[in-house]
Order: sequence, then C-alpha cells, then structure tokens
Amino acid sequence: MVKSYLIMAIKRISRHKWLISQIRKYFIKLEDTTAVLAKMAMLVMMTVVFVNVIGRYIFSSPLTDTIDYVELYLMPMTIFLYMSSLDRRGGNVGINIIRRKMTAKSKQLVDIFISVATIAVFYLVLTSAFEQSMNAFERGQTTGVHDTLPTWITWMVIAVGIALLLARLFINIASILYEMIAESQLFNTEKIHD
Repeated sequence: MVKSYLIMAIKRISRHKWLISQIRKYFIKLEDTTAVLAKMAMLVMMTVVFVNVIGRYIFSSPLTDTIDYVELYLMPMTIFLYMSSLDRRGGNVGINIIRRKMTAKSKQLVDIFISVATIAVFYLVLTSAFEQSMNAFERGQTTGVHDTLPTWITWMVIAVGIALLLARLFINIASILYEMIAESQLFNTEKIHD
C-alpha cells in the first residue's frame, strides 16, 4: 500500500519535472553563493590573523577584538555556510572500505538512514540556534573587549547553514527514493513482459 502511494507520488512529481529541476537549479545557486561566502570568510580570517600576528610580534600593537571576530563571525561562516555545498559534492566523511562491498540498493538504504538520522539531530540544533539568536537579539546581547559585538548574528549564521543542510538532505532523500521507485518499476515491467 505504501509502495503504491509512493509510485503515485513519483508519477505526479515526474509531471512537474521542469519545476523540480528549476528548484534544484536555484537551490544549487544558493548553495554555491553561501559556499563563496564561506570561502571569503576563510580568506578574511586568515588575513586578520596574519595581520594580528605581524602587529603583535613586529610592532607590539595587535588588533583589538581579533579573536572575537574570528570566533563569533568568521569561523561559523566558514563552517556552517559550507556544509550544504560540501554534502552535495559528497565531501563528507564516509567509510569507503565498507561502502565498496555494498550493493547499490544497500548503499541507497544506508544513505537514506544516515540522512534521516542527520536530519533528526540537526533539526534540534537548528531550533536551538534559532532560539538562541532570537534571545540574544531581544536582550541585545554583546561580547568582546569593548562589549560591542552582537552575538545573535553568530547564532543566525549557524541556523541558516543548518537549514540549508537540512534542505539538501531532504533533496538527497527524495532523489534516492525517486531512483529506487523508478528502478523497481522498471524491474516490475521487465518481469511482466518476460
């Protein structure tokens, strides 16, 4: 019964293939944009730390709030804004020794299981990060040497990065299910004609 509902859903989705391909295309552009922002944050982070080291050891005059800027803004941007793009490219850690011995279908099932487990965990992180961001914004929470750096931005960057990752994981699951159902329909058709 579940299989028949999934097959009906896939048939409906396949009618809207153009729309789905457009959504995927724009989502990939969004991921690429956030990946560029993450790379720029990494470049700025390296530059700021380099200038701070030069200032500290050569001129005895380091930049103020360098560590705070790196910890609060640049590091979260580098990590969280790149996660979705990294997942799309298959750059996350995997156990290739075990994976090589698996069949295609078992790889798909493992990928679905891992994606669902990741969604469950990161959904909790997303809600917590968003709540932290709103609380820090409402309270006007700041930090730093001069107590001028707002902390809500950090939590919002984390929430945005995780939201993109969750969307990527849902897209991955939908793609795998679509492939599995399309393959099973193909095999069922072949069995009927034999």
